[in-house]
Amino acid sequence: MANIYKKNKNFSKLNSVLSKIFVDMGLERRLNEVAFFNYWPEVVGSKFDKYSKAVMVRRKEGYDILMVAVSSSVVAQELYLYKQNLLDKVYKLGKPFKFNIKDIHFNTKLWENDYFTDHKTDKKPESAIKTFDKIPLSKDLDEIVLPENIIQEVEQSLDGHKFVSAEQREKMFMTIIKDIKAQIWMKNNGFPCCEECGIPLKRYNTTKDKILCSSCEFIYLTN
Repeated sequence: MANIYKKNKNFSKLNSVLSKIFVDMGLERRLNEVAFFNYWPEVVGSKFDKYSKAVMVRRKEGYDILMVAVSSSVVAQELYLYKQNLLDKVYKLGKPFKFNIKDIHFNTKLWENDYFTDHKTDKKPESAIKTFDKIPLSKDLDEIVLPENIIQEVEQSLDGHKFVSAEQREKMFMTIIKDIKAQIWMKNNGFPCCEECGIPLKRYNTTKDKILCSSCEFIYLTN
């Protein structure tokens, strides 16, 4: 796999940002989630791929739960009818990514955060939401140069998976790299970050005591 990402004068700054992203979140698990979630449209099919999105793998004692954001309770009910079939698929797909998924939860509240999806229904009053609409251009991401050790860790993580083809592995590599760069760009451009995991957010609720991503807020409310 060609390595076009070389160190430059921004290494120290980027390394600091990456340390926050990956030390706090756990590099391998995060990379596995990024790659694994890309399979959700194939799992759920074209009927539901615009109205649902895999957003989190939640650890439980001895197994994992796949958290799926859904646009409405109607979509949740329909997907629930296919739950066993979906579970069979994600269980098999999750194994190479070191996930032991034995349950799926469909949740409408997870749909409310722009970090997970841009398809919205039933938005909260705008007065309570602070939104950051700026998005990185391709040239912005191209200017971000990742440290060599991060590139190597991404490659090693993907090399351990039994993907269908080298082309698919390359696609996953580029998707993960783009995701990492997008997070760095958001951090460098003043986007607010979740106070628990450090993930940059496109929007947050100003009425809450803490700025939290949907995953951390969900865990906080259910613990």
